[in-house]
Amino acid sequence: MSTTHTWTVIDKRRNRKLAVAITGKRGLPFVWGHALQCSMQADEASTIFDWPGLATTVQLIRYDARAHGESCAEHDPQACRWESLARDMWRVAEDCGANTAVLGGASMGCATALHAAMLHPERVLGLVLVIPPTAWELRPRQARAYRIMARVVRFTGRLPFRLAASMLGKATPGTPLRAMARAVVRELATRDPRNVEAAFNGAALSDLPSPARLAQLGMPTLILAWQNDTAHPIGVAQRLASLLPDATLVVAENDAAIRRWPEEVARFLDSIRRQRSKARARVRRRQVAGNVHASPIASLSRP
Repeated sequence: MSTTHTWTVIDKRRNRKLAVAITGKRGLPFVWGHALQCSMQADEASTIFDWPGLATTVQLIRYDARAHGESCAEHDPQACRWESLARDMWRVAEDCGANTAVLGGASMGCATALHAAMLHPERVLGLVLVIPPTAWELRPRQARAYRIMARVVRFTGRLPFRLAASMLGKATPGTPLRAMARAVVRELATRDPRNVEAAFNGAALSDLPSPARLAQLGMPTLILAWQNDTAHPIGVAQRLASLLPDATLVVAENDAAIRRWPEEVARFLDSIRRQRSKARARVRRRQVAGNVHASPIASLSRP
């Protein structure tokens, strides 16, 4: 399955662009956002998702968020807030011709998708929310941790990440989570510290939409979570599952269960595709019926 690499302009005046990868030319549009300090490359290194496999049935649209990966620099924390990233997600979708789409992401990408759904719920066919981040009453503590990380980066630059990358060496990837962590550390060892700092501070300024607002989102939703992760607490995933009217929660208890996530996502996307096909068929039947009743012959045949 071939992948087209392109760019989405988010600020023409300042020539700000996001790196975008489109895999699959036809099918249900599925727009994916990565986690904080990750990238498309780190996602691929983790092997958590079978991107080529998913793209056989959907049009997979992935991108690097601003201040991440191959995308434009961003030193303003306000521009790295989840609400801002949600607008970027829609720009990417629109630039790829997807007026409606399934939105998804991991951690920061999960939050981005939720905020994007709040902006245009009528355009969201479904949501895939992977490892939801801390939120609401749990958010202040995580925000403090991010601000501390931002200060460390300001004063030490890439040094901590370079040391960590050298310690990792060429160790075998191991579990999907360890593989992703290694990929992220190696990227941070080469990234502009100003981008890293802004991303951390932007996350510290962010939170999920309020529970009352989330309860208004009626689209089908798949939530994938794991246990024993304070940055992605199972309690937030469970609360999202109770708030969102049409949500399914799948909790992975081990690495083997995480490796089955691509199957869960594929089944979920297939169910949305079937629902769309049935809805289109109903519309066509109504149109045909309307044309028959409106035709002159049909009028003459009535008593």
